[in-house]
Amino acid sequence: MSEKFDAVVWAGLAGSIADAMGLTKKQEQALVKDQLARLIASTGYEAHFENPDRYAVANVSQLLLARKLPEIFGHRGGETIENRMATASIPQNLSAEDKVILDYILAQVYLLSLEDHFSDRVADAKIGKNNPINNGLDYTAKKKELTNKADKLKGTLDKNGQSVVPSEVTTFAVARASSPQW
Repeated sequence: MSEKFDAVVWAGLAGSIADAMGLTKKQEQALVKDQLARLIASTGYEAHFENPDRYAVANVSQLLLARKLPEIFGHRGGETIENRMATASIPQNLSAEDKVILDYILAQVYLLSLEDHFSDRVADAKIGKNNPINNGLDYTAKKKELTNKADKLKGTLDKNGQSVVPSEVTTFAVARASSPQW
């Protein structure tokens, strides 16, 4: 598999995931357009993991399962947005620069997740669905914390004075997460 993450690689990964999970063509197309799934899939490529395709498939599949099985993967009392990703298979032997890229992408994933929770808070309250914002999470403070973290990481420079975080990664970060209905 290619070590460079681009639209072709993402479409191939999304197709493989869709086939393995028995998604329809319409669901596969929605997955290809899903900015949160794409951001998660890009992580291993941008942070130079040894097997970025495995990371992408495992964690995008987990995202899809979480959407389909919220009673198992959904927020539980006291759980933070960050520790929901704790089961992600992140290598421990990353270079300092790759760790910055990984931390930046994860901050963006958490921001997208936070935004989804914020937009779903009223609907979740009506049906009794667990939502960290309805459970007392200070949306404004958490958003500021995560934005500050991402901005600080984005400002990390390499020995040549260039940002460690590639511009392709920051392009993904400005996209709003879409949550296709499966």
